[in-house]
Amino acid sequence: MTWANSRRPSRSPARCRALSHAMLETWRRRRDRTLTPAAYEETGGVRGTVAASAEQVYGELTPEQAGTARRILLRLTRVGSLVSRGEARTTSARPVMGPADR
Repeated sequence: MTWANSRRPSRSPARCRALSHAMLETWRRRRDRTLTPAAYEETGGVRGTVAASAEQVYGELTPEQAGTARRILLRLTRVGSLVSRGEARTTSARPVMGPADR
């Protein structure tokens, strides 16, 4: 996704949060008080910004925390068309974290 050819974002809450995150990172790379296409491109766009932030946070976890995060994230996602639209939800009544994760 580039500045010039980016489509109008969806109004879904998840996509609005991702766009907000990308714009915050763009603001952090601004020149004076001006947002620039170059600053946006540096962030990697919406997907790049979210991915980079997730990798940074995950990299700061202890091995135990990383294991717990991995189990939670795997339970919260499922393969299918909803995932591609960012609308996947878990429907299981089972707890995501067990006693060993607390």
